[in-house]
Amino acid sequence: MKHLKLYIAVLSVFVCTNILAQKQTKFITGGNAGIYFNFNENNKQLSMSCSPILGYRLTKNVVIGTEIYYSATFVINNETIKNRDNEISVNPFVQLYLIKNLFLRPNFGIGFSKYISSNFYSHNSESRSVWNYTTTTYGLGFGYDIYLTDSFSITPIIGYQHTNYNCTKSSNNANDDNKKRNALDARVGFVYRF
Repeated sequence: MKHLKLYIAVLSVFVCTNILAQKQTKFITGGNAGIYFNFNENNKQLSMSCSPILGYRLTKNVVIGTEIYYSATFVINNETIKNRDNEISVNPFVQLYLIKNLFLRPNFGIGFSKYISSNFYSHNSESRSVWNYTTTTYGLGFGYDIYLTDSFSITPIIGYQHTNYNCTKSSNNANDDNKKRNALDARVGFVYRF
């Protein structure tokens, strides 16, 4: 009888510990920041981004979630043209763990972008044009969770993003063709699981 009580007590502690551990790892939150290189038909650009994320672990190997992506790009094409692009989008994702802490993250998203182009002339005058776009994005990334504690990890991600831009408004009333952007990005983030 004494051994049965001890067995039940140890089993109860084990079950409770597993239930608590599962509850702690159901939700993830965090974010990442990074730089990426844009390659399109006219420019090569360097941009900075930040993305808070929120997710839910469906199974041991599958996390679903969303990130709110914001990026700012500042480019000088030559000595007289300066461009600025601000973009924000909501990107749902599925995170599929392949082995241990290595994961694959396909994503898609919709958002908005505002592009400002300023031409500076030698007689110190400026011409400015503004375009507003709606965006659709899809991408694929690989990441790895480096655990610092049981619930906190640093997460580097390397990936590819393709974005389509649909012009909705132009300040100079010019017909601006829709644009496409392909980007390779490298981001480092943090994730907290609770």
